[in-house]
Amino acid sequence: MIFKTTKNAGFSLIELSVVVIIGGLLLTAFADAFLNTQRQAKIKTTQSRLEAVDEALRNYSFVNSRLPCAASLSQPNDTATYGIEVSTTCNTANAGTFRPGGTVRIGSVPTRSLNLPDSYGYDAWGGRLLYAVTENLTNSATYVAGTGTIGMIDSAGNSVITPPNTLDYVLVSHGEDQEGAYNFSGILKNPCAVGQNDTENCNNTDAIFRNTFLVSTGTAANNFDDVVSYKGSSLGNDVPSGAVMAFNLATCPSGWVAIPNSAGRVVVGSGTLGATGARPTAGSSTYTMPPLTLGMTGGYEYLYGPANYTTPNDFQHEALPPYMAFLYCQKV
Repeated sequence: MIFKTTKNAGFSLIELSVVVIIGGLLLTAFADAFLNTQRQAKIKTTQSRLEAVDEALRNYSFVNSRLPCAASLSQPNDTATYGIEVSTTCNTANAGTFRPGGTVRIGSVPTRSLNLPDSYGYDAWGGRLLYAVTENLTNSATYVAGTGTIGMIDSAGNSVITPPNTLDYVLVSHGEDQEGAYNFSGILKNPCAVGQNDTENCNNTDAIFRNTFLVSTGTAANNFDDVVSYKGSSLGNDVPSGAVMAFNLATCPSGWVAIPNSAGRVVVGSGTLGATGARPTAGSSTYTMPPLTLGMTGGYEYLYGPANYTTPNDFQHEALPPYMAFLYCQKV
């Protein structure tokens, strides 16, 4: 009797290794694509929240003639003052905020002062959005558009705005690494790294921030994963040198100088003078200016109108023109 043996078909170790390697490569590619999709989705979510906050800040400044001060970064989210600006004048030190140079306040977005949901104060990684604002723009008495003092630079240190250091406010998400970000409880998630591109956005030591291309390279010096939004003003760029403007301020803003001897004087524009002896009235629908006269009658000095003011009441109520006291400044 003859026995016939058969050989069972199967994979060799080499074939199995090839299959495992190919499978691993496919799985790695799929995982990378999945993680990248998630990362892009979080970036878009964060950008959407930054846009909503930016719009709310613009609306707030339009209604209140000022920007809100920052809220505390360290205030827990279940307290009465959470999401509320730390001060309505923003010129004193407050816990959970920073004041580099005493002209800029750095803290978190005051979502409750802006009537935004609390979630809009966080990025998609769970870190509080940083909000830096020029302090003089948070007070209606000193609010003047175009007088921001915050700078924005690129990776090489060049200013990305013109003129430099003129931003009203800056919004920053600390990105995927969350270095410098505070969590829901007001606790620092990860310390601010030293010597990286995004260090400028979390050291809180000056009024300079950075915005450049997203580069995720671990702890390398060129690492940058922050998402940044900012708002400046065209005022100053469009105003020609030599232009004169009136300001309700104690001093002229940056880029302007006071006009000598302008205090207490009347600015007269072009147009025709009124009839001789006319006095200023409560209001006028024309740009006609009354004549200016100066003299003495009956021991009293008169400035406007005919020379018939002979009593103190005449002088006090009739002779002086109505006026508003402003600081007149000239663009340099």
